[in-house]
Amino acid sequence: MRAVLYPLLVILSLGVTPFTLLPEHEELAAVVAGLLVTSLIGVAYLSLPLSAFTKYGLKRRSISKRLQNVLAANLVFSLAGITIAEIATLGPLMVIATVSAALSTLFLSALITSGMLLRIVNRRA
Repeated sequence: MRAVLYPLLVILSLGVTPFTLLPEHEELAAVVAGLLVTSLIGVAYLSLPLSAFTKYGLKRRSISKRLQNVLAANLVFSLAGITIAEIATLGPLMVIATVSAALSTLFLSALITSGMLLRIVNRRA
């Protein structure tokens, strides 16, 4: 159980870093911290299962590339939505945009990491 929780505690402690680096821009620090934490959670907890699923379950790797493109576009639009919601003080848009950005970052980081892991494994095989 500790092996599962320790990476999460380290990741969450790293999430404080943007607030110390950007103390005068709290909103920007919150967005950066969210992106940092969700990407690290995706790398730590989703990349290995996704690598195994891609290696042994899915035979088409082009699906992964297409999904990465969709997630990257969604992340860009979500960040634009966060910016618009912050400027116009639109609460519902902020909720939707932040959830969308967090989920896109989570899965995008896991997909990119699993692709790198698969390249390493295939190179050694």
